[in-house]
Amino acid sequence: MKCSVDSFHGNQSMSGSIQEAVKEQLENVFWCRDAQQIISCHNDGGYNQWDAAGEPVQQSPMESKVPYGPFRCKAIGKITWLTTRRGSPYIVFQGGMPMASYGDRHSISVVHGSQQIAFDFTSRIIDHLVIANPDPSAECDDPRALLVLAEEELVAIDLQTPGWPVIQCPYLVSLHCSAITCSHHISSIPLKLWERIIGAGRKQNTHYSTMPWPIDGGVDLAPAPPQRDLLLTGLKGHAVKSTSIQLGYYSGIERSCKSGQLQGARYSGKKRWGQQNKKGKEEFILKPPNPKNNDYHQGGGAYLSDAALEDFLERVTRHEDGTVRFWDASGVCLQLLYKMSTVGVFQTDSDPNDNLNSHGEEEWPPLRKIISQFFSAHVSSLFGPSQVGCFDPYSDDPRLGIQKIYMCKFSGYLSVAGTAGQVQEANTRFEQEALREMELAPVQRRIEARTAEDSFTGFVRTLYFADTFIRDSSRHCPSLWAGTNGGTVYAFSLRVPPVERRMEEMVSAAQAKEIQLMHRAPVVGILILDGHSVPLPEPLEAAHDLSKSPDMQGSHQLLVISEEQLKVFTLPKVSSKLKLKLTATEGCRVRKSSVCNFGSCRSEDHNENHLTVLTNLGDIQVISLPHLKPQVRYDCIRKEDVSGIASCVFTKYGQGIGLCVKLSVASVNSF
Repeated sequence: MKCSVDSFHGNQSMSGSIQEAVKEQLENVFWCRDAQQIISCHNDGGYNQWDAAGEPVQQSPMESKVPYGPFRCKAIGKITWLTTRRGSPYIVFQGGMPMASYGDRHSISVVHGSQQIAFDFTSRIIDHLVIANPDPSAECDDPRALLVLAEEELVAIDLQTPGWPVIQCPYLVSLHCSAITCSHHISSIPLKLWERIIGAGRKQNTHYSTMPWPIDGGVDLAPAPPQRDLLLTGLKGHAVKSTSIQLGYYSGIERSCKSGQLQGARYSGKKRWGQQNKKGKEEFILKPPNPKNNDYHQGGGAYLSDAALEDFLERVTRHEDGTVRFWDASGVCLQLLYKMSTVGVFQTDSDPNDNLNSHGEEEWPPLRKIISQFFSAHVSSLFGPSQVGCFDPYSDDPRLGIQKIYMCKFSGYLSVAGTAGQVQEANTRFEQEALREMELAPVQRRIEARTAEDSFTGFVRTLYFADTFIRDSSRHCPSLWAGTNGGTVYAFSLRVPPVERRMEEMVSAAQAKEIQLMHRAPVVGILILDGHSVPLPEPLEAAHDLSKSPDMQGSHQLLVISEEQLKVFTLPKVSSKLKLKLTATEGCRVRKSSVCNFGSCRSEDHNENHLTVLTNLGDIQVISLPHLKPQVRYDCIRKEDVSGIASCVFTKYGQGIGLCVKLSVASVNSF
């Protein structure tokens, strides 16, 4: 078969043709900078070098090579040939890997002299671009960086630093390699805690190149964020990430996604980490803390001593491995900064370095994983020394799933609950001074009643802590409210011992009230309003003068949010006061709810608290408090997007954040 490449020189009439007698199909060509050579690539995994200044008809190339031959290889879809002032040229090509072993890989290979590395990506490669000398009159290309656009991410590779490390991406960070199972939002993070998270994240990013992001065009017109927010997300593969959100902007606080060499190990139970295998490679096992070690002491759980944790970490349980990831959303785009991993008890059947070959000495071709999830054993300066599980980011083990995440920005406690019932708790222990640095009617239908015999009626759907009048109107006390799947609300009065006796006396609870909704719809939210009909603030907010103290003189009100209606009760005597049915003719049901603070567009001093709900139809409704009057309604999510509706969380200022697909996050403002 003859393949021809025609070349036209400007507007001149002369034209030439290079014809090559090859058996394989031509995929692409590249004209070198000096216009003296043409590089052609083919579907057999090889490329040819032709002399463009020679005879117009050439029967054989100057050089023909199959980089990963002689076995059958994938086609090379695109090739780039860049010259340097000293030494060999840089050859970059897509594909070309051996078909038998790497037929399902998405790779780009870089060859420079004796150095050759194949970068393996988790998604299909769309295109690649090499950033070189921009001067058109320069004699050499002198490449600086390689940009690879994949279906799920944009990756930049430093070609000037030995080892060709990945450049840290300031945006377009792929959130997760596994499905997101839960999320939690925290607003107005204290500056001290914020700085420690950033500092710890920088220590995790030492494997990245120091080269700045090579694309620097444009002007950032986004205003400075008024506050520091975090979004915590949990993975099906038992990973928890937290993303900092600032009014819809994303920028990374904590970097756990490391686009470097993949160090992954599959869960099985044969090998143990921390031992030496026959090859002399180090293996690791995730072990719970040793109580006999001086770095730990027992007292209701295993605690790291101050000397061991350096800053802070407190372990309360010993269960499966999980990671908590902090993202900064202060900028325009999402950027991951830090990863904290809990200590697990799983064993693995593969070495973390089994699939790792950074130098190409033991395996051919030298393959380096480029993946947004990077798991490695490291020492966390944020939460103290800890072992981190090296689990496959695509693991489908149901025991590895994270179901609930909660973080208190005041006390610094982080709680993570998994599918198997395990609960991990960590304490950041930041200084009290950091706290002072914070900134302060639709169409309705009849609701269908459910029978008491319905299955799963006892499942707890929501929990709520409040200091309110639960027994009588003269004394208020801490209380715990629980809403079940069967439309029942239980209220418990809590007896909390003094701080100096917390280690000797336990917190006790006694049931005080029980409310049964007649329609028995699942309770998805509980809220208590003070004497001024304002939602109760977080307890530590009022304790540190970060919010107005609630009105404890007037009577309180209880708002119960079920899937089908909103109902207000008086306290302490439980009696129905107001009710709003949200279930319309098409079957609208409440899926998510949150109290949001809405500021006035005319006066910065005026703001109001309203209830924001997301229904199963994907619409967001804002309802006034305490009168339960519908204000506005917006269609935001397709009703077919079940995962997007289930994953949505609301910020304190009316911003909704949810998954538009399994691996990406979208945000919407309801103000």
